Amino acid sequence: MQTQATPAKTAGQWRTDFLVDYHGEGQPPCGLQKCPPPKPGTWHMIEGWNNTYTCLRTLSDSENSIYCEFADTENFVEFYDIAADPWQLHNVAKQLAPVLRDRLKERLQELRACAGTTCRAL
Repeated sequence: MQTQATPAKTAGQWRTDFLVDYHGEGQPPCGLQKCPPPKPGTWHMIEGWNNTYTCLRTLSDSENSIYCEFADTENFVEFYDIAADPWQLHNVAKQLAPVLRDRLKERLQELRACAGTTCRAL
């Protein structure tokens, strides 16, 4: 039985949204106080005790941006147009149109919720 090779995807067919995910050291299940201590020399204490966030990174021919939601008591959100602000110095999340902000939030949630092969279709 002979199989055909899958044709290479063109640039327009590749996924343009990616999940960036970081869980700070203070997050459950144990936080710093309850976790067993790490082996000496394998641990570096960072200043952000609970710097937990998820981001939607979009990179395509027409868009180069990042939208981030932080798991903190402030529900902090960031959005950077990296094409216009490559050093991410100007957080413009508050200036986003509500429709765009809702679309970014929904897309981020889709990527958060997928697992395994279900992510391939997104």
